[in-house]
Amino acid sequence: MLPKEIMKTRDLNFANRPKSSIFDKLLYNYKDVSMAPYGEYWRQMKSILVLHLLSNKRFQSFCTVREKETFLMIDKIKESCSSSVNLSEMLAKLTNDAVCRVALGRKYGEGEGGRKFKELLGEFGELLGAINVVDYIPSLAWLNRANGLDAKAKKVAKQFDDFLDRDVFAAGTDTTYTVLEWTMAELIRHPKILKQCTQHITLKTFDQLSNFSANKMITKNTLARKREKKMSNFLQFLVPNVTSMLPQTFVLTILAFMFILLLKWSSFLPNRNTKKNSPPSPPKLPIIGNLHQLGLQPHRSLETLAQRHGPLMLLHFGSVPVLVVSSADAAQEIMKTQDLNFANRPKSSMFDKLLYNYKDVSMAPYGEYWRQMKSILVLHLLSNKRVKSFHYVREEETSLMIDKIKQCYDSSTSVNLSEVFAKLTNDVVSRVALGKKYGEGEGGRKFKELLGEFVELLDVISVGDYIPWLSWVNRVNGLDARAEKVAKQLDDFLEGVIEEHLNYEKKEGHDHALSDFVDVLFWIKKENVIGFPIDRVSIKALILDAFAAGTDTTYTVLDWAMTELLRHPKMMKNVQNEVREIIGNKKDITEYDLDKMHYLKAIIKETLRFHPPIPLLIPRKSIQDAKIHGYDIAADTQVIINAWTIGRDPTLWVEPEEFQPERFLTSSIDFKGHDFQFIPFGAGRRGCPGISFSIATIELVLANLVHNFDWTLPGRARGEDLDMTESTGLTIHRKFPLMAIATPYSG
Repeated sequence: MLPKEIMKTRDLNFANRPKSSIFDKLLYNYKDVSMAPYGEYWRQMKSILVLHLLSNKRFQSFCTVREKETFLMIDKIKESCSSSVNLSEMLAKLTNDAVCRVALGRKYGEGEGGRKFKELLGEFGELLGAINVVDYIPSLAWLNRANGLDAKAKKVAKQFDDFLDRDVFAAGTDTTYTVLEWTMAELIRHPKILKQCTQHITLKTFDQLSNFSANKMITKNTLARKREKKMSNFLQFLVPNVTSMLPQTFVLTILAFMFILLLKWSSFLPNRNTKKNSPPSPPKLPIIGNLHQLGLQPHRSLETLAQRHGPLMLLHFGSVPVLVVSSADAAQEIMKTQDLNFANRPKSSMFDKLLYNYKDVSMAPYGEYWRQMKSILVLHLLSNKRVKSFHYVREEETSLMIDKIKQCYDSSTSVNLSEVFAKLTNDVVSRVALGKKYGEGEGGRKFKELLGEFVELLDVISVGDYIPWLSWVNRVNGLDARAEKVAKQLDDFLEGVIEEHLNYEKKEGHDHALSDFVDVLFWIKKENVIGFPIDRVSIKALILDAFAAGTDTTYTVLDWAMTELLRHPKMMKNVQNEVREIIGNKKDITEYDLDKMHYLKAIIKETLRFHPPIPLLIPRKSIQDAKIHGYDIAADTQVIINAWTIGRDPTLWVEPEEFQPERFLTSSIDFKGHDFQFIPFGAGRRGCPGISFSIATIELVLANLVHNFDWTLPGRARGEDLDMTESTGLTIHRKFPLMAIATPYSG
């Protein structure tokens, strides 16, 4: 029953197609239905097939075509009664003519042109059936150039392009003719079955065929025994239950082709004769492409390149094309206008190992699984109601932080704010996601080290992702082993947390509004709340997402916000005055006090503009060919949006290189993904779903810090002397810890 497990029980998980360089060339980069990757594009196109081209009503409307071509075939056979009949040739002609009339309106099988066309069709089918070594050993790609296979595929594709700008024949005539040929061969081998099949039949029309069960059984048996590799590749994908459609035999002749014609008429297909208008590209080196130009701080290096080559650049990281976007209008085109086409993610060997083979939300490929998992985040884990329900966690941890800082004052020591922020965000996320803190004692120290190593590995650029034949480097330098070790340790830790939750006896009437993420996820799994099954692996992947996104970015923003306030004493004084005036004599600030703190919110916005935590937003990948600002962008192009550069664009911001929170006091520009000159959290389908959770923590912590303490730099240093060096990696921290002196505010 393994086929049932694959094609029914776990059909969604196995719904994708492998890539093939030959299919890429012959089928317009997978723009057909049979080989298109599973996702929104494939679903929409298949719906066109099912609802408009291959519906029962449409199918029945072509009965006259099938009947007439069958009658012509019978007449032809009668003319040859005195000699043997070449059934293979006859059945090939029949299916070719039927598809021509249904798809194109007339036959293309007569004369010299027809002969050439049939030869071309045969060559096309032969190429589709070829085993291409390059698909399995990418480093041998040169073989196809040497043996002429690439050139042959391009030539055939061009010839088909010239025939109606890409004709509509492929598996349909080939597979139907094959089934008919084998059926007749089996009937000739078994005269008794042939007699049984024909004894009750006179010449009939299509409407009467459904009564002939013997015919159906014969054809089913032929399919089961003689199904070719080529046929199964197409047929099983397009018709999940092949035998249920056998009374409608000629549907199989139409199925594989109509969609291609539709694509051409719908202007989906590119014109092979049109020269691509690619974005400007800086010169690249052999093998590594433009990787050498990234430097230690890629966001700054790419800004420098953009100043020379423009806001849309096409780079190559090894063999991978990468579109770098450095303007707000181009970012809007990617993340809003054509968001669906750019909603995919590139693959990464590190993310594969660390995030359960992309079972999380941040890096999962765009498709049904991703949509369902994101709905869990948005509706159940990070909804406004759920975020507000955790206010007591943020308030308690902030209060503990304040007490810890006061102890530093009592002992006359400076405060390592970077360390304080890292601990606070880790403790908040631990309590919210896992139900308790995992930051104390030896076990807590090891967990923090493990989490730090996890985030560090997510930042690593793996050469094998861009130069596949160098993937062995990660095995030699130990990177693969390190990632596998960290993944195993994290998995063991999460398994322990899950077992602890499952063994805990819930009190009667347990309120899920106050549950941690693990509780909520297992409740969703048990009750099948979303109507989509989630397993234990998905739950662990979602928890890891919470730590990867919820701790690192939040603490980074807090670190840079306090850095800028220490650099600008007047701004520090202004925000302290605002907060203290609103709070009065209260000791601690709650989240309900924050709404009136406009200057505080402006400081946070300016910090996000000036120091976006992820300056190069997590890369996207185009699903199909696109046009951006007149430039042709090929399918499978990675897209990097430089939020750091856009946030400092002098055409969008006044004095962009100055830290000026006041700019937001009179502006409605926000960071929630609607204003594309300000996108620290991204936008569109792939925008960060945890914005409200992160901002709630940042506002509360920052307000309490400026309310409870007066701040100075150690050794009477001035703000302009503060080291502003950035770290390297996906998230840009301060390179050196932020040290400050805290003096409790007496009021």
